[in-house]
Amino acid sequence: MANFDLMATFNENIRELMRLHGLTQEKLAKKSGLQQPAIARLLNDTDPNPKIKTLIAIASAFEVEVSDLLRKKRKKLAV
Repeated sequence: MANFDLMATFNENIRELMRLHGLTQEKLAKKSGLQQPAIARLLNDTDPNPKIKTLIAIASAFEVEVSDLLRKKRKKLAV
C-alpha cells in the first residue's frame, strides 16, 4: 500500500474514532499525552511519517491496536 493510501486510511480511522468518542483534537491530545499541534499535523496530512510512539499513543487513547488505525475498514471500529 502506498504511503499516501496508508495515511489517508489512518486519518479516516482517527476521525471516525474521534467522532464516535466525541473527542476534539484538544481532548484527543490530552487523552493520548500528545500535543494538540501534533494531532492537527496528523489530521491535516502535514506529518506524512508519524513516529511509532505517536501511533501507539493514539491507539492507546482509543483502546485499539495500531494495526486497527492503519487497516481499511472491513468492519466497524469498536467504541
